[in-house]
Amino acid sequence: KGATFSEELCFEEILKQLIKGKKIATGSIIEALWKFYKAPSDDHTDVIAGKILTFIVGNEVNTKLNDITDLIQAKEKNHRFVHISGLLLQLAATPKKIENGVRPKQFRLPKTHRLFEILGNIIVSTFHDVSDRQWTPMMESAFDVIFKLADGPIKHIENIIKKLAVKTGVKLGGLFKIPLSSQTQPLSTESMDFENAGNESNQNQLSQQQQHHHHHSQMNANSALLLVRFLNCLGKAAVGIVYYVDCTVKDELLRRKEAKQSAAVNKKLQKKTRNSKKRTKRKTPDEDDENQSTSMNDTTNSSSNRTLNSTNRTVDDEQDDEMCQVFGGAEAEDPVDNEIGLYIQSLCEKNSLLMQYKNILEQILLHPNEYRDETLQLSATICLCKYMLLSVELCETHAKMLFDLLKNSIFESVRVAIMVLMNDFYLKYPLAFAAYSNDVYGCLRDRSDNVRLAALKTISNLILKEMVKPKGQISEIALCIIDKHTQIATLATSFFSELAKRQHGEALFNILPDIFSNLVGGGLDKERELNEDDFKCIMEFLFKYVSKEKQTESLSEKLMQRFHMADNNPRLWRDLAYIMSKLTYNERSLKGLLDHYNYYADKLVEDAVYESFLTILNNAKKNLGNKPDLTVVLDELSTRIDQARSSNGILIAVQQAQQKTKQQPKGRKN
Repeated sequence: KGATFSEELCFEEILKQLIKGKKIATGSIIEALWKFYKAPSDDHTDVIAGKILTFIVGNEVNTKLNDITDLIQAKEKNHRFVHISGLLLQLAATPKKIENGVRPKQFRLPKTHRLFEILGNIIVSTFHDVSDRQWTPMMESAFDVIFKLADGPIKHIENIIKKLAVKTGVKLGGLFKIPLSSQTQPLSTESMDFENAGNESNQNQLSQQQQHHHHHSQMNANSALLLVRFLNCLGKAAVGIVYYVDCTVKDELLRRKEAKQSAAVNKKLQKKTRNSKKRTKRKTPDEDDENQSTSMNDTTNSSSNRTLNSTNRTVDDEQDDEMCQVFGGAEAEDPVDNEIGLYIQSLCEKNSLLMQYKNILEQILLHPNEYRDETLQLSATICLCKYMLLSVELCETHAKMLFDLLKNSIFESVRVAIMVLMNDFYLKYPLAFAAYSNDVYGCLRDRSDNVRLAALKTISNLILKEMVKPKGQISEIALCIIDKHTQIATLATSFFSELAKRQHGEALFNILPDIFSNLVGGGLDKERELNEDDFKCIMEFLFKYVSKEKQTESLSEKLMQRFHMADNNPRLWRDLAYIMSKLTYNERSLKGLLDHYNYYADKLVEDAVYESFLTILNNAKKNLGNKPDLTVVLDELSTRIDQARSSNGILIAVQQAQQKTKQQPKGRKN
């Protein structure tokens, strides 16, 4: 009863391992759990039993759908029970395995099934009770049940949203204004969960300082909380549609396409058989399967007008007719992706229900002084992000608004939420935010530890999953190695350690030049000026992963070229020399140092540069032994380095520096 979420995950895994190893009597345990689940309970024993059942029962739960529906209706006041029951019901939608290359039909309930009316009534009838902390989890669970099990789920969801809009006071094309006086008191006192923005655990009464305005202020605050709750419903609906289209609808269209292809092959085989054996024509099993398949989609006016009636088949039930009206079948000349694109386009048209409420989000986010409560701003931001997942057009249209919020919102929670949801954007629309990559990396410099941590988690995750290619901004992650926040620094070092394992070490090696190019010579802006000790700390960590001879040779060559082009910037010389001292030189790379001596000779007057090159020589002597040819190279290199430190050498260096200064164009800064 007192388990944390992490402990629940552990318990679930232990239970699954015990079942897999046949260490426990699964049948009798499941039977006992069903009894606990069905029995009345004042201590949430029924809820706990339902939770455990979600760990161990699969889509066989569809044999108990009517029983679960009856229990939901009987215990509708227990919102925890309704929430857990929703999780159980969703298991009925678990897809079966593909057998013999045939995609199975997905399980769906008729749109008129009483389960959906019961769930809708519970959500609508309890919407006004803003003190109920279990309402949002229950609503989300119920929406998931409708999207996963109902035939024509979007219509069900739209009907619920219409009723909730009336209770909220929201009208299509308009939004009531919350008096500013009601927003002086925060709506929430606890941290918000990103998925459940506006969670009712955050909705408390006004402070005692406002007792003399208690009734009026409480009414206004409740209106704001209802709006937060309504936005959560809109966001959940948007995400539900994304899941429904990407998984359920697409899977069904692919199944139909595969059935057509299989039927075509069978027809050819039958024709061959008829010609050779003169057998009578008969319908193939695949054709029968196609005619009896169950629909999963809603009919909308706009999508109906686009219907592509490319097949003439007998429809035996309303569900098949509905799928035909919406999609018309996925033919070779009209691929599945095109069908899906048209369907999404119809859902995102201006006159569609979801889009008609989109202006509410824009009004709240574009007028933060008028709607200045953090919970409301957070809920609207998360809802906007979920809307943007519906289509790439919505994503691109609202990208600027989103990144303006990311840069300018005064609320840490808003900036954190956007960074967390950025994972979903890059997963679904990887190219939509290409123009905003600097803003994404810029969050690694945010004043908030939590925002920087969220940004680092998101960016490192995207890079390691190869959804984003690291470029010049990778140096921003390198700076996190020295972050004062311990968790950020640890995560940054873990990221580079993992990157060093990829592509046999090449993944990290390929980005090292970008990193040191951006960090050497104090090139950062004054606000983030990197001192030499911090620079050395970063480079020492990164260059310990450079061990291959070819990598050392390549980097040594690049660094000497940088020396050759370096102007009168002693800090740059010191940084470059320090990096060179962290490399492990072989005979070839040492000869390169000797051949390109003139590139760095005039910089050896700087003590730190000289010390770094002595380190290179000393390490080479230790690591490479006393080979005759190598000894000659080391002696020659040592002699030249010492000459550069002589009085004559220093004089030559000064003269060269003066000559370079004269040759520089006017107005050029060193």
